[in-house]
Amino acid sequence: MDHAQPCAELVALGHARAEGAGELVTIVAVGDAGRGPCGRCRQVLFDYHPEIRVLLPTEHGVRIARIAGLLPWYARWTPDDGTQPFDPGIFG
Repeated sequence: MDHAQPCAELVALGHARAEGAGELVTIVAVGDAGRGPCGRCRQVLFDYHPEIRVLLPTEHGVRIARIAGLLPWYARWTPDDGTQPFDPGIFG
């Protein structure tokens, strides 16, 4: 994957914002060779739409996951507060 170019997810987010969309609730992300969104896209989706659901291809068909479930040890970034500490509760 060439990260010098934006992925389809980032293009979709930019276009939605340019058209005045508010909070997005669902995005389809198939990625190269049937993979879900790359790490960069996962982080951007989480930072700007932390409740978004992602439709993903799997060997059992399309599945839906919340973006937080696709980011191990996630820490949210916001324009106002920067990177927030991750939740230590993820360690059980």
